[in-house]
Amino acid sequence: MKSKIFSFINIIGLSVGLTCCMLITLYILNETGYDAYQKNADNIYQLGTEFIGLGNFKKLPNTPAGMGETMKAVFPEIEQTTRLAPLYAEDKTLLQYNERSGAPKSFYETS
Repeated sequence: MKSKIFSFINIIGLSVGLTCCMLITLYILNETGYDAYQKNADNIYQLGTEFIGLGNFKKLPNTPAGMGETMKAVFPEIEQTTRLAPLYAEDKTLLQYNERSGAPKSFYETS
């Protein structure tokens, strides 16, 4: 009761600290529980694309139109694929990969 300002500062600091701790805990629980409600959630993967050009580097959670079916044909352990959203408005993407011989192959994928 003697130093009300000091007590007020301590109570506010404790409140802010506990609030931050709870928010960080909720964020971690949300991130680690993503898709946990799905059956066989440990077998669900999301394929992304890395864009490198002109000194820029971007990671995006989407891929070209034909990537899912191509991956399914190349890797027999993939059971099912799905697309969540098209990559571009015009849906035309340059797809490049290396064949088993090491030769690069490029083509445009549409639709």
